[in-house]
Amino acid sequence: HDDLVPRLSYHNFETLRDEFLNVLARIKVPKIQLFWHLRETPYSERFVSVNNAKVLRPLENIPSNTSFSEQVERLRAERAKKNMSGINRVQLFIPGKIVHLVDTSGNGNYIPYWAPKEEFNQLEISKRMYADH
Repeated sequence: HDDLVPRLSYHNFETLRDEFLNVLARIKVPKIQLFWHLRETPYSERFVSVNNAKVLRPLENIPSNTSFSEQVERLRAERAKKNMSGINRVQLFIPGKIVHLVDTSGNGNYIPYWAPKEEFNQLEISKRMYADH
């Protein structure tokens, strides 16, 4: 479980958006069906793997001839062009040494360790994101 704030950056949001759009494009069942599955708790790792295989196409099999995929490609091309021309090319990192507190048991017992800045180069979505912050 990680704190959201150190991971907030323009680059990380762009990456999260692209990953989310890829997942949407990979879904091969009605989206409402997935919504109801997401409400079921708790999930085991095995359930998630099996369920993902049932509802998601492999990454290499994303259809490219749909209206959605064409819109996504236009968005990505536009964003890439803007990103190359502006300040958005600069990646931001947390300054100084970082002590990362990790709840290894899920019950609020945190263990500190020195973390490299690269460990915070993406947003991680979890159920406890808000509570951990």
